[in-house]
Amino acid sequence: MLQAIKTFFRERGIAKRNEVIRSAFADKRVLSSFIAKDVRREIKLVDIEEIESGFVVAQIRTNNILYMCNKLADEQHFSEPQRIAIDKIWEWTGQSWGGLPDGTSIADGVQSDSPSPLNDG
Repeated sequence: MLQAIKTFFRERGIAKRNEVIRSAFADKRVLSSFIAKDVRREIKLVDIEEIESGFVVAQIRTNNILYMCNKLADEQHFSEPQRIAIDKIWEWTGQSWGGLPDGTSIADGVQSDSPSPLNDG
């Protein structure tokens, strides 16, 4: 009985997720979500033909908003279209604070041209 209930809610969740994706594709909207505290991922859907199999073709852009606001990084362009599992779209392998997966930061070694109380420079 418990397994049947779990299956029911899992299938209901997948159906709802697919409905959101179909709607976004039809309206040509870009899906966006924060995947870490300062990292936003945007998904531009290109093809949803395999949605029932759990895949879409999408262009993906991931930006560190904090870095962009402080001019430490430029806004990234959307990637080339790629086939991706829907379950993996919002997966983040970096640190919860938005650093890179290997524990480094793109701001490492960046120095300001002007003296600042936040920078020794």
